[in-house]
Amino acid sequence: MPEIIKIKTAQNVSISYILATIGDRIVAYIIDLIIMIAYGLCLGLLTAQAKLAPIIYVPLILPIVFFSFLFEKFNEGQSPGKKVMNIKVVSLDGNPVSTGTLLLRWLFRLIDIHLVSGIVAILAIALGEKGQRIGDMVADTIVIKLKAKVNLRDTAYKKLRPNYTVVYKNANILNIKDVSIIKEVLRNFSEDRFDLIKITSSKVENILQVDRETSSEIFLKTVVKDYNYLINYAAQEEE
Repeated sequence: MPEIIKIKTAQNVSISYILATIGDRIVAYIIDLIIMIAYGLCLGLLTAQAKLAPIIYVPLILPIVFFSFLFEKFNEGQSPGKKVMNIKVVSLDGNPVSTGTLLLRWLFRLIDIHLVSGIVAILAIALGEKGQRIGDMVADTIVIKLKAKVNLRDTAYKKLRPNYTVVYKNANILNIKDVSIIKEVLRNFSEDRFDLIKITSSKVENILQVDRETSSEIFLKTVVKDYNYLINYAAQEEE
């Protein structure tokens, strides 16, 4: 199993990721399993006391069945266990992971994990070229480590005040994929991080038709802030 993998985005920017280890993924799975068991026990006690009809019990148990899929879909590729271990699911084609991709990945958990106690998944991850279990191979996904996520949220992902002053007033011409690429480049802490930031900065300057007056990294962080403000607060002001 390799430690680092490079993904080329739709904008032809290659980003290096550190792959999650087998240990990371096992611990994340155990954390998720504990949560599911706890939910199941609480659900069992409540339904027993309330003497609910069996048909009512069925929808209440669905969150356990679709646990990983639901969290990875609505929590940016992270289940609670993955959140604790600071790892997440990403697509190998550089695009945001789609609902269909996550559903396909979830379906193959039956083969990877449940049928043989995770042995197939462990062997596939350990012996594969990209650290993928069968579900990852079929869905074309990998699981990566996140680096310095907290520090980045204090900058590029910082919640903006309503009176924030926009620097690049046309930042909202970027689409969500463009902004996702910028965020991934800022997250990337590989040896070629500086070069990636410069290349991405140059591409964004061309799209926005502006000349930056700061460093490439500060420019990209400012663009993300401007985009967030223009998409959120500015839209509200127009209503």
